[in-house]
Amino acid sequence: HLIRGAGHVVQHNFIHHNQYQGLGYGVCHDVAESLIEGNLFDANRHSIAGTGRGGSGYEARHNVELGRTLSHCFDMHGGRDRKDGTDVAGGWMHVHHNTFRAKGRCAIVIRGTPEDKALVERNWFRHKTERGAIRCEDRVTVRHNAWGLTDPTFT
Repeated sequence: HLIRGAGHVVQHNFIHHNQYQGLGYGVCHDVAESLIEGNLFDANRHSIAGTGRGGSGYEARHNVELGRTLSHCFDMHGGRDRKDGTDVAGGWMHVHHNTFRAKGRCAIVIRGTPEDKALVERNWFRHKTERGAIRCEDRVTVRHNAWGLTDPTFT
């Protein structure tokens, strides 16, 4: 659990079997910023989660989500979850060059509006469409992703 600070790095791990309903997070942020890179995730409730408090954010790149999950894979809570009267879903997110093999659940859910922005790009989703893979609100850009069962080639 990353409580505060910036510059945290979570790199080259196999993070698995965090399956507690209501918790069960592989990597969790409060008011922290981090790079999450080159990890293998499986059988978590959320492999990456954030409380969504202002100033928090993460870059998730080159990770592989194997497909077993209790809920969606990458998450950022919003004000409705915290019951603080806002719709703030963290400061920022950049999710790119990841592989999401979970088909029956959303891969990414951003439960409000980031203070700055969120960018979801150049990922491969086993889902057939963006609508099945990503649930988000305002200040989120989704671009240049691949959908379906064929492994993509990105440049």
